[in-house]
Amino acid sequence: MDHDRSDGEGVGIQTYTLIKLRVPADAPHFAEGGALSPVAGRDVFLVAATLRPETMYGQTNCFVLPTGTYGAFEMASGDVFVCTERSAKIMSYQEMSEGWGVVKKLAEFKGQEIMGVPLQAPNAKYPIVYVDSHT
Repeated sequence: MDHDRSDGEGVGIQTYTLIKLRVPADAPHFAEGGALSPVAGRDVFLVAATLRPETMYGQTNCFVLPTGTYGAFEMASGDVFVCTERSAKIMSYQEMSEGWGVVKKLAEFKGQEIMGVPLQAPNAKYPIVYVDSHT
């Protein structure tokens, strides 16, 4: 199908690895009025896509765009993923949501509102890393 593209001859499928960074239940952003308060009490993960999962062992933070729009989306597993709407839509085409192209948004917020959220990164050197600004 690469001849159906308007440009990018020879471009193939790009495979990313999804890393689930758990937001601990006691994170202050779950408190009333916090960006994650609509999903308090749920299993919430900030999800990051990477081409190099082997680098996650040295992870020290997780960058978000302060002015970027993010959401909390319910996945078929019952987990809540924090990501962009575009990312959630793409995951829905990989059978990660309740239906093909179906996304269930539970909350929406700017990256600035989740700065400082503590995260438990799998296999990382540090027990907690934090959401930081990518400017």
